[in-house]
Amino acid sequence: MDLIESAVLREQLAAKENEVRRLRNAVKQLALLNPVEGVDVASESSEEDDDSEGDIPTALWDEGDCVYRCLHCTGEIEGGACFLCLREHITPDENVHDSLPADNQAFSDDRASKPRGTTPLLERPKFGVVTPLSYANRSEEYANLIRRGATRAMCEQFNLEFTQNGGIYAWANQDILDEFMTSIAKEGDQWKIYLGRRIELDEEDLDGTQFIEGILEDGVLFCRREGRGIQPRWVTVKDGKTTWVTRPNPDMKDPLFLGEDAFQVDEQRQWYFGTRDANGTFHESEEQYSDSDSEEEAGPNQQLTSVHLDNEYDTEDDAEEQNTPEENVDICLPLDPTLYLGIFIGDSMEEDMDWEEDSAGCDMSSCDSDFDAEESD
Repeated sequence: MDLIESAVLREQLAAKENEVRRLRNAVKQLALLNPVEGVDVASESSEEDDDSEGDIPTALWDEGDCVYRCLHCTGEIEGGACFLCLREHITPDENVHDSLPADNQAFSDDRASKPRGTTPLLERPKFGVVTPLSYANRSEEYANLIRRGATRAMCEQFNLEFTQNGGIYAWANQDILDEFMTSIAKEGDQWKIYLGRRIELDEEDLDGTQFIEGILEDGVLFCRREGRGIQPRWVTVKDGKTTWVTRPNPDMKDPLFLGEDAFQVDEQRQWYFGTRDANGTFHESEEQYSDSDSEEEAGPNQQLTSVHLDNEYDTEDDAEEQNTPEENVDICLPLDPTLYLGIFIGDSMEEDMDWEEDSAGCDMSSCDSDFDAEESD
């Protein structure tokens, strides 16, 4: 979600909240003009005033209906207020979701591996730019990092590096290593993480820690590899004796294009793995899969061996799940497999929900088409 869409959504939400307040006041005025028999409007108004003056209560969660309910009349909470008595309530989920990013950091077009001519750069300040001591001999590189969205705190915390052809890399600090690489890295190992061509930090993320964690979670931990023979889009490989590197898979044509891989199945339940081009045409690869397959060798394109980070999802672990003690099972977030595989489901109005063998692919990529263009800056 870009900045313009976020601003539009915020404006729409603010307008909705204002409309709710207006309707709430209108209902109160109508209640005063046309009091209902047996209802003490004055006492209800005083109770509402007492509620507004005190702390706003937290709504009750109804597990059966999966809704939040009012503490006073058990009415359903909509827009932060009960739709029956109009009392305001706090719904915990709203606060949680408001703080979560809605975009996918790992598959943003800013993570492009090649220079682009479309990377928006910040204006270079004419005065007041103080180069840190760690960049004393790399002042031009530091200026490029600042123009591409990095902060001084982030540059110093993760020793950011930038080259025109290679993009931005961060060196993981000890906290990142302990969180993601405890079972892999040995003492003295270092870890480089690819950040792309541009950085966008949240206001509260001053040193970029949340940004880097978001890339690792979206690209490595929770990006599932569905089935055998499918290459991971982000890989973590060893470069030299003590250096690990996490980056988009260089063996893939475009690892950031989520809609590239696709499956088809014929009447004999034979699965065909391939790609779907921009026109929706399916192109079969050399690898085939069927329900009766037991073991297959890796495909010819699987040249790069990637390691698993801590808590990374691996479908091969599912076969051992029944024999694994419950306390040792890693928990990971479930994802929609159609997002990463390009699986296309038939018309939802059909009763049998058959798989379409030749449906047109929907473009799920947010990447630009000019990755190969040379950057002007």
